[in-house]
Amino acid sequence: MHWSLFFKMSKVSDAVSSISSVVRRSFAVRRTAWRQRPFEIMRRLNISRDGAEGADYSRGSAFVYLALFVPALTCIIFSNWKYTASVNDTLLLVSSFDSLERFSSLFSNANTNPLQGLFDIFPSGLRLDTVPNIIGRVLFGTGMHVEFFYTFSGVLLAFAVTAMAKTAGLRWGVAVLAGFLMPLLVLPIFGMYPLVEHFYILWPITYYSTAGTVFVTALFWRIDGQSWRRSAVLTAVIIIIILHLSMVQILFITLLAPAMLAMGAGALVGSRTKQELVAKVVCAALIAAALGCAGIFHYLYAIGINTASHVFYLELMDFMLFSRPNLKIILDDVLGVIANPFSYSFKESANIGVLLTPLCQLGAVYLAILGKTREARIFGCTVVVWILGTAFTIALVHNFYYYTGIKYQGPDPRHFVPIFWPYYAICLSVLIFALAEFCIVSISRAWPMVRLGLKYVPHVLVGFLLVGPVVFIAINYILKSISPNLALRGQSIERDLPSFRFYQSNQIVDHLRAEVGVALDREFRGSVLSMPTDYDKDAKPYKAWRRENTFAYTRAYLGNDFGAFGLRHYNIPTLDQETHNVTPQFYLTVRELLSRHGIDSYDKHFAMVTRPNEPMMALLGLRYLISDYELPIGTQRLTMPIPAETLEVLTAQRLYKSPLRVYELAHPNVGNYSPTNVVRAKTAKAAIIAMSSPTFDGRQTVVTDDASIPNNLVAATNATMTVRMGGVAVQASSTGESVLVLPVQYSHCWQIISGSGATLFRANLMLLGVRFTGNAQIELRQMFGPFWHSNCRVTDAADGEKLRLVDAVDAAIEYNKMPGDGINIIPTPEALDSLFASSEIASVEAAQSKNAPVREYTMAARGIYTEHYSVLNIPKLGPGPYTLSMQVRANRTAGVALQIKDAHDNGVIADYFLNAGIAQTNRLGQSEKLHASITKIDDEWQQLTLTSTFSPETGPGYVFVHIGGRGNFAPRGEAATIRGVKLERGETATPYSGLSN
Repeated sequence: MHWSLFFKMSKVSDAVSSISSVVRRSFAVRRTAWRQRPFEIMRRLNISRDGAEGADYSRGSAFVYLALFVPALTCIIFSNWKYTASVNDTLLLVSSFDSLERFSSLFSNANTNPLQGLFDIFPSGLRLDTVPNIIGRVLFGTGMHVEFFYTFSGVLLAFAVTAMAKTAGLRWGVAVLAGFLMPLLVLPIFGMYPLVEHFYILWPITYYSTAGTVFVTALFWRIDGQSWRRSAVLTAVIIIIILHLSMVQILFITLLAPAMLAMGAGALVGSRTKQELVAKVVCAALIAAALGCAGIFHYLYAIGINTASHVFYLELMDFMLFSRPNLKIILDDVLGVIANPFSYSFKESANIGVLLTPLCQLGAVYLAILGKTREARIFGCTVVVWILGTAFTIALVHNFYYYTGIKYQGPDPRHFVPIFWPYYAICLSVLIFALAEFCIVSISRAWPMVRLGLKYVPHVLVGFLLVGPVVFIAINYILKSISPNLALRGQSIERDLPSFRFYQSNQIVDHLRAEVGVALDREFRGSVLSMPTDYDKDAKPYKAWRRENTFAYTRAYLGNDFGAFGLRHYNIPTLDQETHNVTPQFYLTVRELLSRHGIDSYDKHFAMVTRPNEPMMALLGLRYLISDYELPIGTQRLTMPIPAETLEVLTAQRLYKSPLRVYELAHPNVGNYSPTNVVRAKTAKAAIIAMSSPTFDGRQTVVTDDASIPNNLVAATNATMTVRMGGVAVQASSTGESVLVLPVQYSHCWQIISGSGATLFRANLMLLGVRFTGNAQIELRQMFGPFWHSNCRVTDAADGEKLRLVDAVDAAIEYNKMPGDGINIIPTPEALDSLFASSEIASVEAAQSKNAPVREYTMAARGIYTEHYSVLNIPKLGPGPYTLSMQVRANRTAGVALQIKDAHDNGVIADYFLNAGIAQTNRLGQSEKLHASITKIDDEWQQLTLTSTFSPETGPGYVFVHIGGRGNFAPRGEAATIRGVKLERGETATPYSGLSN
């Protein structure tokens, strides 16, 4: 019986095995059929898989075409000099590299710029020169040669993209066409801006870094594991390129990192053998280890956390939202990457890029499905997955706090999109070839002879890109020589102001260069600043773009902008700072003590000095101020009338009046301030309050958190500060113990490399203090960079947390605020359910709370998909500032919004994110003195305040309470409990009777 059962079971098992075998074969056949279906459709449509039957040319021909592209691109770029020389960000790049050449030690970590921001480091951590700049100086002399840099970078881009395309298994014709397309699309060759992605022109070093990034991805794909020596060489080259790019531009290399990660993952997936996969994994680990050992990751971290945009993120935030996500924002984020006619970028932009992007993405899909080689298909799949991943990453990060409760303070993920373009160029080239060959094959059905043209397709397409732009420029010049009105669009596009090419000196520049021009081994003699013009004295809000527009017109019509670029060109130092890494201490000092509260709009790239505060200006080393009106400080030294024709233009644009004036401050700090009165300030707020005192004088008083600074200081004599390569030299004498406060930003990166008996300390929140006795002769260098010379900036950031920099915002005006009068304008605050009437969108009900000190009210969102708020009407409000205060307990909501305004819609609206403890204001109309605060009282309750001024005319006012925050949403039980609601005259809130604030 046992054996019988066994045989029966064996037969069943055999039957199951036979059935499963048949099923597997059936599925295998079906799978093969499905895989072949696209190729069957393609065969019927006469579309060949890329490279399968298409014509191509030899490697030699490819290199000939690439060689011919060099003079063609040179002709194109040099014909467009007026644009490459006048774009604001190109000027910043030129100014940065010129300053780097003159004042920093390129092959050491001594890194300081006497022309910018009180001897601060260079923009974006610029630490090393580029290959085209080095070659350009050898060929053409000192300075950065923009056209040569663009040409060189364009050629690098062409070769890099060609190499990547060929590595991905594409034919030479496709690869060369892609290489030609990339520089023609992203360089500013047919006007002021590139044809596709404007990001590249916003910081033009990206052209160079992008070329290096594409070379890195191409080299990594070529690691095959067959030769460990070859793999080692490729890995070493990759490490050298990444190290070089990181030292040139560390912050922006992070924006290129997604390409390395995405293409690196694609290379791993594309490994044909286990040996190849192991080789690539080992090489990737070696690359990461080498970068780590060189301190690159720490270097990036050190710069990133020590910027104003990181420390004052809530004020300078430009991407992440704390509010709830909504479908429109999510779709805009996703469709901003996956471009189509329904996307926001497609509808709002006239950029050719929004037309080409869908074609490029279609080319990626085409490659992923129909690529001839396995490498080509994997490349296409990598690009498709990368696009989708980027789109959804942007959507996630936009509301990152809502999803995770964590504040995202990394780079704006929208800046990850431009690095697509080298790979988009490859996909677009594939699609162009496919369409061209499809058209020829289709036409050949009627005219068979046309099919012979297939072999000429690669030559025609590449030849068109070689000859077309050059012919366009030639025709344009001919037409323009006949009549400017006949010129074609493109090279003839003119701005509203004349093109700028060369800086020019004038009466003001000559005077300033003689008085304060900087040179190595010359004593520092002070710096210069252009004040807002007479037209902008009361402009609200006064934004950085307005200031830069003024500089652009001045540059065009007077040959010099009297700002960051024009002055620095002549080695004239200025506090007009434009950089991607404004330090938090500099930003805070300028914001609190040298800007106009309620007028200036703060920016993460600019620290704009706009308020004439003579003691603070002198303390920072300012000696000369340029203005077009009489200043209340300083002595007028020079006037320069503006020519009548130029003045007519500047007046029409409301930019400048005539004459321009130069004022000199009496006692600027040139390294000779030696105060003897010491004020202790353990926090940034205390330091700002001390320096905002009308009696503060930096010559007599130093504010410091260093407890070791004694109170029995004596004034130093014969103090001088001399500019050195990468730092400064200080010399002074003293009969006892003294300090010098230098017009230099403090950092732990400053080191004494020569001289003894001196120590460094933080003075006046942001300045470098030197403590010494007797005779001091010391050499200072700011040692910062890769190779583990970056920890000093991490320590600087730790100082910022210790000093509580964020808490010092608005400290300078805090004690000058008009105190609240304590009179509650709300008539019956203990009967809010009768004042805030319930409606279809929000309910207000008295809460049943035991032992509550005052009455509490629950406000809840209800009704349909819309905004949810209640309104309280104030019968009559007089002019002046008012403050609304209340206590809130979140029941089932992460945020609320408060709004106060007058009958003329002047006021303020603020969003309060209760879980994050964050308040953000938005101006309504012409209101001033805006302020919002959120303070935790206990584990449940938070105090909210909101301040604004109302218009001079009396009339009714309104108080809005938005449950669940602003914006439309469908209610899901959002509710909050409020109590102690008070509206009073003044800029501060007084306690509500029965409650403590």
